[in-house]
Amino acid sequence: MARWPVVRRRRRFLAVAALAVSVIVVVPVVDPPPSSAAAATVAADSFTRALSGSWGSAVTGGPWTTEGSTAPYSVDGTAGLMVLDTPGANRAAALPATVALEVDVAFEVALDRAPTGSSVWAYGEARRTASGSYRLKVRLAPNGGVYLQASRVVGTTESPLGSEVAVSGLSHLSGAVRVRGQITGTAPTSLRLRAWRTGASEPADWPLSATDSTAALQTSGAIGLRAYASRSLTNAPITTRFDELLAVDVAAAGPPSPPPSTTIATDAFERTTATGWGTADKGGPWSIIGSSSQYRVDGTTGVMSLSAAGTGRAAWLPGTVPRDTSMAATVSVDRIPNGSSIWAYLEARRSSSSAAYRLKLRIGPDAGAYLRVSRVMAGSETNLAAEVRLTGVTVTPGLRLRVRGEASGADPTTLRARGWVDGQVEPGTWAISVSDATASLQGTAPVGLSSYLSSGATNPPISMRFDDLEVTDLDQTSAVLVGAGDIGVCGSTADESTAALLDGIAGTIFTAGDNAYPSGTPSQFQDCYGPSWGRHLSRTRPASGNHEYDTPGATGYFGYFGALAGDPAKGWYAYDLGAWRIRVLNSNCAQIGGCGAGSAQQAWLESDIAAYPASCSAAVWHQARFSSGAHGDQAVVAPLWNALYAAGTEVVIAGHDHDYERFAPMDATGAIDPTQGIRSFVVGTGGVGLRPFATVRAGSEVRDASTQGVLRLTLRDDGYDWSFIPIPGRTFTDNGSGTCH
Repeated sequence: MARWPVVRRRRRFLAVAALAVSVIVVVPVVDPPPSSAAAATVAADSFTRALSGSWGSAVTGGPWTTEGSTAPYSVDGTAGLMVLDTPGANRAAALPATVALEVDVAFEVALDRAPTGSSVWAYGEARRTASGSYRLKVRLAPNGGVYLQASRVVGTTESPLGSEVAVSGLSHLSGAVRVRGQITGTAPTSLRLRAWRTGASEPADWPLSATDSTAALQTSGAIGLRAYASRSLTNAPITTRFDELLAVDVAAAGPPSPPPSTTIATDAFERTTATGWGTADKGGPWSIIGSSSQYRVDGTTGVMSLSAAGTGRAAWLPGTVPRDTSMAATVSVDRIPNGSSIWAYLEARRSSSSAAYRLKLRIGPDAGAYLRVSRVMAGSETNLAAEVRLTGVTVTPGLRLRVRGEASGADPTTLRARGWVDGQVEPGTWAISVSDATASLQGTAPVGLSSYLSSGATNPPISMRFDDLEVTDLDQTSAVLVGAGDIGVCGSTADESTAALLDGIAGTIFTAGDNAYPSGTPSQFQDCYGPSWGRHLSRTRPASGNHEYDTPGATGYFGYFGALAGDPAKGWYAYDLGAWRIRVLNSNCAQIGGCGAGSAQQAWLESDIAAYPASCSAAVWHQARFSSGAHGDQAVVAPLWNALYAAGTEVVIAGHDHDYERFAPMDATGAIDPTQGIRSFVVGTGGVGLRPFATVRAGSEVRDASTQGVLRLTLRDDGYDWSFIPIPGRTFTDNGSGTCH
């Protein structure tokens, strides 16, 4: 089977107010995972307390100790602060009760301003003892550059382990940066580091690798955080803010699941099916139009049989819902058409059979190969650029042609196409480049492959053959939030099916409550949630549901998720994702002292809104404010909704009802408000059995009670796209876009 060049993805970056870096240190081991992921957590801290002159005690890991004067250290309810008040200032905090040899450490760090004159460093420390430590270092330069280095410290002497490495194309002035490092083994210990923009997919390569066998560091030690200002810094003081610490002993926890790739669909068609196309290698099952007998896979290609002139075939992947897409496929025919042409289409943003962008290859009766780009709306096709012939190409039966196309951006969308003979060098320029701003094609939607035999063709049947499909998500600017509620049920396979969807989607995972049925006990989290969604624990931001509180204090939930779930006495927290502020609220109002005016949660919410007036924001909780499901509207959360509406929140996600429902933007009274209203989703489709709708509520736009799946939000700096992705075997989808207020 012929292979193709790797798609080269453009890197773009998002401007945000804060300068932020997330650092991850991961150590893979070969031991199997334990029965409880939470059991391996050695340190966790979300810094929701308020202290001056101290960092107090972590949620998990015991009390913090600090170096030097206590004045530069504080906790402001959202982060642990280290003030670098002079050039050369060096601050450090450690958790001496945390002892591990091989660790997975994650934390977030932000600067209150860009450094001038020279750089600021943020360190994660591992194997920290009285003898020294290993340091995993991120240097943030005045020009925005991000640089990686590993070092060892023995006594008071720090020694670099290899040269500093610049992360190509990455700027900390343009948004958050995520760094991952690995520390594994002893004598030697191996250290590796890589970095990428938060919200983008993790790169496969490791820019920095080093080994070290220093005897004093081949033993277990504590976890620490450190910040340092260069002696040449000219704009001190700079405050370094640390947040969301999570340290896991991976020797106990086992290896983390690998991050998803930006390649969202591939198919080499190496299976055999007599009818239909079956399931792609990546991207889920193929859906088709018309009789399945006109489609087959012969072990080398996906075949569409065009049995008569004027007939068309179409196959698409409902589980692929990018907006910015690179598509490539190999195309061949078993005979050259007589009388007229045969067409192969790569379809992007295919919201229906009558709405898509088409990147088209035409094979004419003259054996020429031609490229064209078009849009289809309401069944009417419009060519967007003049047709271009592939120079020097004469098509013969079985000749494999490679076609690549892109659909990227919005308002307008840029559409590009090029083609060449498979096996030859891919052209470096686009044969066609054109833009289009048709409103209904500016959001996310599936990709597909289609074919058509012109009505003037005189020699049917002709078989169109596709091979070596690759679909890549080009959008590395937007963050992704994906998930569902009402998830883990022992004895059911639906939660594994939805977890398998997450395996192929990069981004942050939300849960909308009722994570482990029936009562959220520790064993139910281990046995009913852990084997499926639990493999994505490190990138999950959960919300609690009413079933969690069937166990007093929701101890199963808070014990399983640890610091990821916030303070166990509260269950609410917030985080930044790209340019968005995401607020996770606790709708179990009776369990936490209420949700109304004067309640602790309401006060926190109003304070967070004031402190983080992001132009785009979303909220996640369990019990839906508005719903057509069996539970109906939940007035108990009205105060939360009202505060979010007043703040201009864009999206609220809930579960509770076991169905999928999307509402029009609504105001505080439940009336449709297209200008300032909150668009809400009920996504109780994570794995539990579904239930029929009751009375349809005003404002409900889309409903489905027969399909489990996940909701994917692509969060841009000025808006969002949504896509409901069904589990294999189901075809319901829902796609669209919105703008920030």
